[in-house]
Amino acid sequence: MHRVNIKSNRVIALRVVAYSVTIFLSIVTTVLLLLIALGYRFNRDGKVIHSGLVLIDNKPEAAQIYIDGKLEDSRSPGRFVIPIGRYEISLELDGYKGWKKNFEIKKEVVERVDYPLLIPKKLTASPQITISSPQLLTQSPNRKNLVYYVASDNSLKIIDLNPDKPVETSIIIPAAFSREAGSVGALSTIEWSKNSKNVLINQALPSGINKVVSLDINNPANSVNITDRFAQIAPSYVNYLGSKTDIIYGLNQGILRQYNLANGESTFVLDGVQSYQNFGDKTVAFTRLSPTSNKIEAGVLKSDQKAVLEQFDSTAVKPKIAYGEFDDHTYLAISSDDAVRVYRDALNQPILKKQIPYVKLPIVSADFIKFSPNNQYLVVRSSTNYAAFDFENVRSSNFSITRQIKSDSLDWMNDSHLSYQAVDGQNFIIEFDGMNKSGLVKSDLGTGLFYSSDYRNTFRVNTEGAKTTLDLVLLTVK
Repeated sequence: MHRVNIKSNRVIALRVVAYSVTIFLSIVTTVLLLLIALGYRFNRDGKVIHSGLVLIDNKPEAAQIYIDGKLEDSRSPGRFVIPIGRYEISLELDGYKGWKKNFEIKKEVVERVDYPLLIPKKLTASPQITISSPQLLTQSPNRKNLVYYVASDNSLKIIDLNPDKPVETSIIIPAAFSREAGSVGALSTIEWSKNSKNVLINQALPSGINKVVSLDINNPANSVNITDRFAQIAPSYVNYLGSKTDIIYGLNQGILRQYNLANGESTFVLDGVQSYQNFGDKTVAFTRLSPTSNKIEAGVLKSDQKAVLEQFDSTAVKPKIAYGEFDDHTYLAISSDDAVRVYRDALNQPILKKQIPYVKLPIVSADFIKFSPNNQYLVVRSSTNYAAFDFENVRSSNFSITRQIKSDSLDWMNDSHLSYQAVDGQNFIIEFDGMNKSGLVKSDLGTGLFYSSDYRNTFRVNTEGAKTTLDLVLLTVK
C-alpha cells in the first residue's frame, strides 16, 4: 500500500507559501519604490498622493516656516514632502523683514529653497575708523580685506574687516607702479585673483598713459608692471587665470594671448578678438572679426576646439557674451539687438549645421549679462528691464527695477542675490528673479557695501561734512 508522506507534503506546502509571500512582498516593495521614484507618497490620511520634495533653509538665523500660511512644526532648515501644485512659502523671524515666494511643486523634483537672506527691520551704522576719501576702494573675494588708495598718497591702505575691530595697515606703493613727477596718477581696480592674494590695477598716469600692474597684497615687492614687462605686446585688457597669479590672459591690438609674468613669455590664443571672457586656463568665450568675412563672430574656444554660434554685421551693435559651466554642461549667452540667446554644450558636435539656442531671453541690446558665481543663474538687463534664467530648475523670470541706479554698481553679491546702489546712495539687494528686494543703508556714491563672508554684517563708507568713516552695519538682530 502506498503511504502519503504527510510531513514531506507539509514542508513543501510551507515552502510554497513562503515563496509566494516573498514574491508578493517583492512585488509590493518594487511597486512602492517605483511609486516613490515617480513622486508618489502617502499623506497623513494614508492616501497615495503625487508629491514633490521641498528643502528650506535661510540665513542668518533659523526662521519659522509657513506653507500656504500654515505654520509648520519645524524651523529652518526643513524638509517637506507635499502634493504637487502651487504654494506660497514664507519665513518669519522676530526682528526681521518677512520673506515669501510662490513655487510650483512638480513631481519627481526637489525644490531647493536654501537661499533666503532675512534682513533686520531696523539697521544701524556705527563708525569704526576714520579714513580719507578714497580714489580706489576694493574688497578681496574672500571678503576679509578692503584695499583703498587716497589720491596723491604714497601708500596703499589695507583694512582687515574684522567686525569686532577693523585694523588698518599701510604699504608703500611698490616700485612696480610707474611715476611721473612723483605721482602714480589715478588707480582703479580691474580684477582680483580668486585666491585674494593679487589684484590687477589700472594706472592712469598724469600724461594720459595707462599701465597695468599685478599687485601682490602680501608681498608688494613681488608686484609686476605688466605693461613694462611686455612692452612690445603690452595687453590693454587683462584677466587672471582663476587662482593662478603668474599667468594672465591679455588682449593687444585684437590678439589674445596668455602672458607668463614669471618668465616674460607669451602664447598666442586667438586673433581678431574684440572681447572675451576666460573660464579657467583653457576655455575662452569671444567675439571677433571673422577672418573670412566682414562679420563679427561670437563663439567659444577650448584648447583646439572652436565653435562659432552667431555672426553679426560689423556695423551692428557689438554683442555681449557670458560663459558659465553648471551641472556638467557649458553655457554661452550672446546678446543681440532682438534677444539674448543661450547655447548649451556648444563644443559638442552639433547634429545640425546651425546650433539651436537652449533658451531665448526677451531682452534687446543687453547692457548687463552675467552668470552668478556658481553659474546656476544668468541675469541680463537692458535699461530697467531684466530677465533671469535658473539652469537647475529650467525656468525663466522677467522683472524690472524702475528706480534709477548707478549703472556700474549692479553685480552678484553671492550665488543667488544681486546688489546695486541707487543714484542717491541707497543700497539694495534683490534675489536672482527680482523677488524680495531689500533696502539697506546709504553709502558714499560709487562705494556700495562690503559684506562679510557669512553675511551677518556689512561695512559702508560714509562721509558727513569733512569726515569720512568706515561704518559697521549689523545684519543680525541681537
